[in-house]
This record gives sequence, C-alpha cells and structure tokens, in this order.
Amino acid sequence: MHDPKLRRRLGLVPTPVAAIWGKSDQIAPEPYGRAYAGSFPNGQFQPIRDAGHLPHLEQPIQVIEAIHRFADDTARSATT
Repeated sequence: MHDPKLRRRLGLVPTPVAAIWGKSDQIAPEPYGRAYAGSFPNGQFQPIRDAGHLPHLEQPIQVIEAIHRFADDTARSATT
C-alpha cells in the first residue's frame, strides 16, 4: 500500500475526482482520505457519516447523494 510516486502521479490527473470516504474508516482514516483528495488538482473530499471502509455498502443513499452533488458541481463549473 505504499507507492512513493503516487502523489506526484495523482497531481497529473486533469479529471475532477470525488473521494467519497467513510468517516469511520479504520483502514484508511479520514485524514488519509483528505490528503488523497487533495493530491488531485480537481479533487473533492466527500465524507460519509456512519460509514467505515465500505461506505457504498454501509450508507448507499448517502453515497448516491454525494455522487449527485459532485456531478452537479462539476457540470456547473464546466459551464461557467
């Protein structure tokens, strides 16, 4: 799980990225998720309440809502 060149490579990704993260993730805690999202030029961190490492299974409605918010924000910023 360690790649010393990963952060540099993530910085080259031009596509907007949503890092949807369980707030209670014990494998990759929230600060890691925030740093991961911050490694992308167009990264957004979206924490999911009451979810751990599998937020899409633990809180699927919150995840879908986060995806919709991200898509709406991304589409809105692309048209301005």
